[in-house]
Amino acid sequence: MPVVVIDPLDVDIARPHNGKLFVQTNRAAYVAIFEIVPDRSVTLVYPVSARQQRFVVTGLRDVPVWWEPSRVTYRGAGSSSSPRSQPTRYIYVLASEEPLRIPDAAFRDGYLYQALGNEAYRATNDPHWMTQARLAFEWFTGRNDLGLPVCDPSSGACCDGLHADRVNQNQGAESTLAYLLALAEMQLLENSLTAFRKAAPATVG
Repeated sequence: MPVVVIDPLDVDIARPHNGKLFVQTNRAAYVAIFEIVPDRSVTLVYPVSARQQRFVVTGLRDVPVWWEPSRVTYRGAGSSSSPRSQPTRYIYVLASEEPLRIPDAAFRDGYLYQALGNEAYRATNDPHWMTQARLAFEWFTGRNDLGLPVCDPSSGACCDGLHADRVNQNQGAESTLAYLLALAEMQLLENSLTAFRKAAPATVG
């Protein structure tokens, strides 16, 4: 019996132009697009309703956005921003051949940031919470019961969790978003802590 080779699902996203964000898939897929502005917001850009998440995207599709490209900076993994880049926006797109499990609450303003954001350290400036945040994030990278990473830093994807003896290889929207937001939050906290240390006055004994 001949072996049928199926190409992996590919999704591409282009820089917004004239109020539209362009997304392209190589075959029909369920798509979700998230915008993260560190320390400000997490927004589900697409779909915009529970009903819309039942539709698939195929080929090239444009999604309306509310940003003015000339006034913002878009970043990918490993990129750096200039002093003028305010605000920095991270755009993440997820595509799956299976329906994405997006809770209805995710369509409410502010829900994703409140549910996934890390506020404890910024609220108290207590280093204990920085340590706890770092330990919690390391669960993704292998500090868990099985000692196995559940995230893929090269693609940004994240598995759905752990079975008793192995990683759950399903990569749902919630898991991937949780990892990406945690990564953005940790980078922001690390940068804030570094800036604080540089600005701290020296103690004269």
